Amino acid sequence: MKDILFLTDLSKDDTHIYTMAVNMCSQTGCNLQVLNLYNGVPYVPSLDAGSYQAKWYSDAYDDHREAFKELIEKIEQVSASLPGNARRPQISSVLTEGDLGILVEEYTIGKDIALVMMGAGQSGVLSHILFGDAVRAVIQASSVPVLILNPGSQSIKVNTKVIFATDFNENDLAACSYLSFLGERLGFSIEVVHVKSERGIHPEEIAREQRFVDEMKLLGKKNLTYRHLMGGKIFGMLEQWSEILEAGWIALSEHHRPIFVSIFKKNTLKTAISAQKKPLLIFPEKFQKDEHFF
Repeated sequence: MKDILFLTDLSKDDTHIYTMAVNMCSQTGCNLQVLNLYNGVPYVPSLDAGSYQAKWYSDAYDDHREAFKELIEKIEQVSASLPGNARRPQISSVLTEGDLGILVEEYTIGKDIALVMMGAGQSGVLSHILFGDAVRAVIQASSVPVLILNPGSQSIKVNTKVIFATDFNENDLAACSYLSFLGERLGFSIEVVHVKSERGIHPEEIAREQRFVDEMKLLGKKNLTYRHLMGGKIFGMLEQWSEILEAGWIALSEHHRPIFVSIFKKNTLKTAISAQKKPLLIFPEKFQKDEHFF
């Protein structure tokens, strides 16, 4: 049994994220690990104000620890309030100091994590803008998919769609398997899409597309479909198509460079999540083809 790792900055906007995390754990058979970093500024005692500074640091840490404790109690209440015979996941928590990227790397490699969930961040350690250092650090360090949610994001609905953008990379087939497994348990189907340039299609691309589609069919997953879209701006096309399908999530791989360049340099990630309230599921570069997911 694997766990879902929820990264929190103790933001008041976290409620929808941990509620979704508890529900996803219940439906997938996972437990929930909650991680928060407290990177306070350590003060070196001095002759003039050392004792005051040390007390200030201690009080600040105590307040932070109390806030984290209250959050865990709220998450446990959500788990306890699940209806009927629903599985209630175990909740574990860690409050620590350190480098976010290093911790995420350690957790996703050695602690049986199936998914990382995090918010857009309004305060605290994840207070960087959505396309800033914290999200980059998590995506670059993680070996498992990262689900990023805006404060307005909602749990995915049964019988809805998830759009997954592919450039026919080999690891995209592993991502399809992962999404299919998740879809079977959460009740969504996956439309795998490739955006083709209007300037023409090369024979090599047609051959790569056909090989990918054939291999995707060999997965034998009924909740996977494929189509290609014609257009110039890749992420813009994904946004438009997600609106047409009323998709719940947009998913893509970090290695899909044209999309990631537009995301992190043109702020389209902020538009996709903030304006449309759609969660974004990212498969990191370290996500491996043969990895056991759940």
